[in-house]
Amino acid sequence: MRPFRTGQALLPAAFWALFALMIVLFDENPGWVDSTRAYLGAILPLLGGILGAYAVLDDPALEILFSTPVPAWRLLAGRLIPPLAVLAAAAVSFQLFLAALGFDLDILGGVYSLQWTWLVPTLALTGWGAAIALAARHCAGGAMAVGAVWLIQLIARGWFLSQKNGGVFLLFLGIFNPEDARLTANRVFLSVSAVLLLTAAVALFKRQERFL
Repeated sequence: MRPFRTGQALLPAAFWALFALMIVLFDENPGWVDSTRAYLGAILPLLGGILGAYAVLDDPALEILFSTPVPAWRLLAGRLIPPLAVLAAAAVSFQLFLAALGFDLDILGGVYSLQWTWLVPTLALTGWGAAIALAARHCAGGAMAVGAVWLIQLIARGWFLSQKNGGVFLLFLGIFNPEDARLTANRVFLSVSAVLLLTAAVALFKRQERFL
């Protein structure tokens, strides 16, 4: 899973193949719908957070990287954009695969809305994973923090949905309830959270002496 190496595509590719096989085997409603929701709305954000946690510090040339006169935000962007591009390719190709099989994506809220459904929580968890990994100076710590948030929200999604404002903070609102009236507020909250977390990651990354 080192930056700019093919290893960062192995997990997305493996899960892509797994869920594609599940859809081929269980192509009736709600089988393909549930599998698609799980892959796009839950698995891709989780992978984004894990890849984000390992994107920076898991680099043997980190000291050489710090010696270059490149701003911290550009260095961080150079480490986070490739795995995000891999996840974007996985999401788009998965939807094309479903379309080729003749499935109607409008059941999931429409093609346009579906892109926000996977992209926004993926960015939020990527920022969370990168920020915690840099704060803890440990890739595994960031990955564990991502897994903890992901698992707690997944288990307690019923509670979030039942609370008046709980859905605003739920990573999986768009995939579980695409018609929810709180969806716009949810996407705004997660987008702002992603920006703040990535900003915090840049600030932490500037303190290069912590990582040497």
